[in-house]
Amino acid sequence: MAEEIWRPVVGYEGLYEVSSFGRVRSLDRYDNRNCFRKGHILKQSNDGRGYMSIDLCLNGKIKRYLVHRLITQTFIPNPDNLPEVNHKDENKSNNRVDNLEWCDRSYNINYGTAKERAKKTRIKNGSWTGLSEKEYKRKYWEDHRDHLNEWRRKYSEDHRDHINELSREYKRKRKAGL
Repeated sequence: MAEEIWRPVVGYEGLYEVSSFGRVRSLDRYDNRNCFRKGHILKQSNDGRGYMSIDLCLNGKIKRYLVHRLITQTFIPNPDNLPEVNHKDENKSNNRVDNLEWCDRSYNINYGTAKERAKKTRIKNGSWTGLSEKEYKRKYWEDHRDHLNEWRRKYSEDHRDHINELSREYKRKRKAGL
């Protein structure tokens, strides 16, 4: 197994280091009030998109960084000035240096199973169905027929306006995801 290598974070030398295993640590130091601060491995948090992030502090100002970008900026040369970082195993939380590479936008978007995963996400979220408008409407009514029939049974025929209002309300709620 390879040895973990620690290097200083650019712009935070003497304060923080990143490792080839994708970890970030603070270093032993004295703060502004001359109090000793013991260095430790920093806890990373998920940024909501699957990427790990970390907060670094310099002169009382806190700034959030994506860990994979700190690792690549520290360990991987970028002579072509490529703008993005690709996770080779497509696991956004795996920030080991051997899993990262600099790339351009097109390469990153088309890498591995990205297209298939994006399609599944769109289908799951309902933003893409692969159906024509007519097929989609038919499927929508099939999916909701039982619920609408339940309303019709619950309310008599003279309450048709009420049923139509409930139907519209139901559609609005389903559309809003409630």
